[in-house]
Amino acid sequence: MARALSSPVRINAPAQGVDGRGIFTLARDPLVTDGRIGDLCLNTVSKHLWGPKTAAGWTDKGLIKGDEGWTAVVAAVSDGARRVHRIVDWTGGAGTKPATGQYIGASGSVSAIGDAVDIRGPQGPEALIDGLDPGADDVTYDTLTALAEPGDDNLQHPLKNLAAAAGHMVFPNIAAAAAISIPARVKTVMIVTAEGGLGGATHVRQRVDAEPSGVAKHRSADRFTSDGGTDSANGGWWALVPATLNATLAKWTHPAAGSVERAQHEKLSEVYSLLDAGGVPDSILVDNTAALNRFFGNVEILGCGFLPPGKFNYAGPLNNVSTVKPVMIYGSGAASELHFTGDTISGAGLLRFGNTSEYGAELFITQFRMTAAQEITNENWTVRVIKTQRVHCDIIVDNEEDYHFSAGIFFDSSAIFNMLETKMFCRGTQVTWTNGVEGYLDSLYMRVAEDGVGFHAAGGCGGLYTCKAKQVLGHIGLLVDTTLYAAGNLQIFDEGATWDTAEIPVFLNDNIANSVGKKFYANGWYATGTVGSNFTVAAWASGTIKSSTGKFVNCLNGSGFFCEDLTTKIEFGAGVDIKDNHFYGIDGAAGLTIRSMCQPADNWLGAIGPNVTVRNDVYGTQVLKTRPLTQWVFDASGMTTSSIANGGSLALVDGAGFIKVRHPVSNSVATYAVGGGIAKLQGSPSNGVWVEGAPGSGEASVAYNGTHYAIYNATGSASTFVAVPEMMMGSAN
Repeated sequence: MARALSSPVRINAPAQGVDGRGIFTLARDPLVTDGRIGDLCLNTVSKHLWGPKTAAGWTDKGLIKGDEGWTAVVAAVSDGARRVHRIVDWTGGAGTKPATGQYIGASGSVSAIGDAVDIRGPQGPEALIDGLDPGADDVTYDTLTALAEPGDDNLQHPLKNLAAAAGHMVFPNIAAAAAISIPARVKTVMIVTAEGGLGGATHVRQRVDAEPSGVAKHRSADRFTSDGGTDSANGGWWALVPATLNATLAKWTHPAAGSVERAQHEKLSEVYSLLDAGGVPDSILVDNTAALNRFFGNVEILGCGFLPPGKFNYAGPLNNVSTVKPVMIYGSGAASELHFTGDTISGAGLLRFGNTSEYGAELFITQFRMTAAQEITNENWTVRVIKTQRVHCDIIVDNEEDYHFSAGIFFDSSAIFNMLETKMFCRGTQVTWTNGVEGYLDSLYMRVAEDGVGFHAAGGCGGLYTCKAKQVLGHIGLLVDTTLYAAGNLQIFDEGATWDTAEIPVFLNDNIANSVGKKFYANGWYATGTVGSNFTVAAWASGTIKSSTGKFVNCLNGSGFFCEDLTTKIEFGAGVDIKDNHFYGIDGAAGLTIRSMCQPADNWLGAIGPNVTVRNDVYGTQVLKTRPLTQWVFDASGMTTSSIANGGSLALVDGAGFIKVRHPVSNSVATYAVGGGIAKLQGSPSNGVWVEGAPGSGEASVAYNGTHYAIYNATGSASTFVAVPEMMMGSAN
């Protein structure tokens, strides 16, 4: 039977406990209103801890972080043979510094110096070199030395193996470099001193694969080639390393005065200088002949050389300079002076370039002066350039006061040359040219002695351009004379030149014809002289002379233009100025005919010489409008009635003017202008007998047959022709 439950007992719920105390942070000190009783507060800025809070407020418990630590400052001090560290100061900490004066021991600071750790290791062994005997001075590259290699004991090696580690060796002279077997790894050697022509002082040579030609060279005792191989026939050869022309020009600096020897790295930053070859300037006691020959020999190899400021005296002779490779020799203008102290030039010239066996490439000689101490007794050339493809010349030969040199520059079979700003002051011929292609006289200045010649084109020449060339004084300005030489194809373009000579400005004497034909174009130029004519043509071999704006003026004892060669074709444009000459404006041999649009004026004996026919025609029948000559030289009014057979002609007097003729049977009248390429100006309106040019059947004409003017009859029968008197033309200026 189920037990009955007793009455339930009610249990009350437990009372809620008091909240626990906490800790919080502020970026400041807590206020009385912050937190609750029992709380803690941390100031995150000052690192101070506050609390626990009471009814009275907050209490500062101080810092909860310690001071910064200190770092010892030590000094090494002696303890007999030992060296120990002593604490002399502390740094980097906060608060009170620790005490100083202690020493560093094995596990910390110690008070006694004997307990401190010795910071110096044990003494090493004595160096071997201190125990060796002094050696002699005759150490060579084959001298053995001890070298230690990793993992091995000391080994014996010759010094050359040590010196060759970088692939380069240095030798005192060429003999030393040739005496030994140079390791295969060595590709370049430096020669500290060398004889003339062998590279000069402090130069570099490189290993090559066979005996070189045309450069300084030597052979060492080994037979290695540049790739490290061995060749008993061709190995062991070394050649001078050429300088790079553009790089050295860009870095050039003036060397110091006097003969100097410099380190290789200094010389490679400059152009090779005469000073490097031993040249000494401004000394009357020094003969620089040997130095100049060394200089020129090295320039052949290096390609470029500098003549520094100063007067370099030399007695000569000078060696020939090859131009097989391009060569440049330049100075600082008139301040760089080569001064010849002898009285005779031996050989083919004082300063010679090129050779007769092969053509050279290119030559630049610029910005230096050549002078002489006295008058040269023979007539050899000051400068001679032989068989060089292209020559640029810009130098000064002698000076206006001396005229010591007899002959200036000879371009001997050199193809193309350019004389820019060159100045010549020689007694004889300034410039001679033979067997070339093109020549340019660009601003060439020549002041010539009394019997001298300016420019002589002496055979086998091509185009000559005389832009802005100028000659003062002298016997002849421009002489073209190939009669003694091979025939040339000379084309002369004279643009803006001035030939102000004492006698004959231009003299053409070339009687050798050629396939191209000789041509002389005198435009924008000026010629004046005192003896002979300003422009004289002795022979021009069916050549042509043209001028559109030339000046032939002020000749004191001759004509403006004179031509003896009747084969020459002469054409003057309207812009040509021929005036103020003592004889005629234009003159020549009997039978000379020229074409001219210009009007010579104010010439003492007249505009045109009596032997010259001037035709004012252009391309056949076009009549030129030009003011008449001083006097009409053909007067038709005095001609009597003349009968001309059918098919015949009647020659008229040579000259220029108008002629009016009448056929007496038909009374047909025509007017012709003669001297202007015969043009019929007016014909009879009722009868067409008169025509221009050669007459056809039933016609008549006045025509020029290349030699003279004539009336031609083709009317079908003999006829009588009359010159109409009213057409007489007198003086008309």
